[in-house]
Amino acid sequence: MWRRDAVLPLTARYIRVPPILAVEVGGREEGEPELREKAQWYLGRGVAVVWLVLPKTRDVVVVTAGGETRHAVGDRLTPHPALPGLAPAVERFFRQLPPAS
Repeated sequence: MWRRDAVLPLTARYIRVPPILAVEVGGREEGEPELREKAQWYLGRGVAVVWLVLPKTRDVVVVTAGGETRHAVGDRLTPHPALPGLAPAVERFFRQLPPAS
């Protein structure tokens, strides 16, 4: 996710400004350790916030240069100053999954 004023006017070239937010979703091939490694890569390149969505545990880990927080179903993500007002409920990330047993 980029700030509009950082990328306008759009051209046919690559955007050279790092996004504010990167989202990585775990799967069969990538678990939490691999996603954490990617998060550090993003942060090292100027991304402000990385959300790691973990379907197996139904958690979302928010990673920033200042640390990380883990959020479970029933929680809301805490808004980051770079993303005012963006505080989704964790269960919204997993609404297409079958109910947890």
